[in-house]
Amino acid sequence: MESTTTSATKDVRESFVKIPELEKMAVGHAGLYPVDVEGVDAEATLEHIEPLGTAGAGKVLLNIEGNIKLFVKDQLKTHKFPGSQHLPKSETGIWVYYLTKGIKEELNVSWEKEPLSIRGKASGAVKEKESGVIRLNKKKKNELLAKLSYQYYEDDVNNGIITQADAFSLMAEAAAEKKTYEDAGFYISKNKTEGVKLFDWKSSIISNHSGSDSATKVYTTNKIEVLVPDLADNYYSKDVKPKRILKEMGKSVLYFTKGVGDVLSEGTHSEPEVTKVRSNADIMKYLAEKFPSQTKKILDEYNICGIHLTKITQSGMMKPRQVCIDCISKKDKKQVLFLLQQDGGLLTFKEKND
Repeated sequence: MESTTTSATKDVRESFVKIPELEKMAVGHAGLYPVDVEGVDAEATLEHIEPLGTAGAGKVLLNIEGNIKLFVKDQLKTHKFPGSQHLPKSETGIWVYYLTKGIKEELNVSWEKEPLSIRGKASGAVKEKESGVIRLNKKKKNELLAKLSYQYYEDDVNNGIITQADAFSLMAEAAAEKKTYEDAGFYISKNKTEGVKLFDWKSSIISNHSGSDSATKVYTTNKIEVLVPDLADNYYSKDVKPKRILKEMGKSVLYFTKGVGDVLSEGTHSEPEVTKVRSNADIMKYLAEKFPSQTKKILDEYNICGIHLTKITQSGMMKPRQVCIDCISKKDKKQVLFLLQQDGGLLTFKEKND
């Protein structure tokens, strides 16, 4: 009997139609389709990218069958249904998740960035970074750094208030909190006189000048504060732009670039035409079109090391925001900063000889 069953099963299996390269096929709405063609990047082949627009501005009312509503609410939203643990925890998020998945697979269309309703829940530090509001003030930052050292707890241990194990545990908690801020992109300086920064601008400047620590001197000597170092990398390439930084960018000559003027004017009837920026070359092209006389000499006689958003912290000069073009002279190899103001004025600061 066992032999007969085995033989019959074997005969049925041999009658199956063999599908070539089955491992490269996927099930679609009308059968099997080839996927993952070698050498083709699925993200790169998207035919259309749609902007999201203002969060919360779109309202949708769905008239659907009752059990569909109940299934989404009771099974998917609560993650009770097997395999649904990866889904968003809101009904809106679930609808948007499957809409996004469907239009990408069926129509080769995606969004410019991930919709808010399907993003993972951000930590408090990440939310602070996105808003640009820093709640960890200088005093609390210095206390957090102090808590990383055993010396902070030594008197309490010696007096029997806490145990040595407690001290080590509190040190680990402080290290984890510090890492949370750093993972969110904040810079926590060991300098007690400095607060928490959105960027470690000094490290960026030094890196742009091949590791030369002296490259920051022309900034500090002239009281030039870097609000955003390397704009192409730290602003234009980011999906989420801190609101505080967005406002600072709006005060500069870069207002008419994508991600600045168009965002600041959302919901108004006067949205400006904007220029898309991906690189330093794009920024310089934009500036050259608006201020040809100011930028020609820079492009002809200097090598550009970085382009930043700055402000001058000297009395009477703190309101304007400048686009700082950090250069090295082709002639004498000296560092020069060109600060282009919103009205087209150009300030120049040169490296001084020691």
